[in-house]
Amino acid sequence: MPDAIGVSWELLKRWVLQHSRLSALVLGVIAALGFEPTHFWWLTLLALGGLTALIARAESAKSAFILGWMFGWSHFTLGNTWFAHAFTYQDAMPHWLGWLASPLVALYLAIYPALAAWLAHQFVGRLVRGGGNGLALPLAFAAAWILTEWLRSWVFTGYPWNPLGIIFLGDFSHSGVAMLAQWMGTYALSGFAVAIAGLLWWSEIHHKRLLELGIGLALVAGMYLPAGSGNGDEEGTINYTVVQPDVRQGVLNDPAYFDQNFIKAANLSLPDGQLPNNNRIVFWPESGLPDYIQDGYPPLYYQRFTAGGDPKFAR
Repeated sequence: MPDAIGVSWELLKRWVLQHSRLSALVLGVIAALGFEPTHFWWLTLLALGGLTALIARAESAKSAFILGWMFGWSHFTLGNTWFAHAFTYQDAMPHWLGWLASPLVALYLAIYPALAAWLAHQFVGRLVRGGGNGLALPLAFAAAWILTEWLRSWVFTGYPWNPLGIIFLGDFSHSGVAMLAQWMGTYALSGFAVAIAGLLWWSEIHHKRLLELGIGLALVAGMYLPAGSGNGDEEGTINYTVVQPDVRQGVLNDPAYFDQNFIKAANLSLPDGQLPNNNRIVFWPESGLPDYIQDGYPPLYYQRFTAGGDPKFAR
């Protein structure tokens, strides 16, 4: 039985390398399974390891770019299928259009993994010519992924979802490997995932079975060991109010309801007298209210969108 598994694994690796572009599409889908609700984070790492192998075998930086783009297109197409569900909450456009939105937006989003693959191939090609080692590709790909994921978060207003590091989030009783984000940040956490996947690829081609086993056990321990002190059981000291005014989609952007929506949220934000000096943080929804509450915008903005036409009044 172990021999049969080993032979099957070798045949699978050979097929992936022989059908690189088709494999990149499949690996992109597999990588998206690391997000909720499936949360098969280990599949994401295997898929990224496969993409690293494809980049390593790419004949040119252009070929690596195409492989990265195909991976990204399928990855974002599956990861953003929530678009289709969002379209069912409005009637201004046909609901079926939501199923086209995901693959169409992915055509653009895929540029970022493609750019990461291109940068990694370019860097490693120069390094190899200068006598570099095999670990350069995983590290270069991880660094390029950090850069391109950061670019994706703000270029053309940005669309940061899904950041790759999300695969490392645990449940409510386990912090997961994502606890590293408090020291390295979210972009570096995504790069960490790419680096770990690349290290698994390097270990596989060099038959470092103990290293692969050690990485796997460390990740499992990091994902599923109970959260330590201060990671969920201790009550915080910051008082806050979360306001959810239940503004329906049909009236969300209707100017006739702007003042009504504002008053509804404001009434839900009133102090209840139970806190000393009522010191607290109040959270309002990100899209339910159009009001400009900071000074410095053109007067027309306040007249059209801000309660009372005055940011001071709104505050």
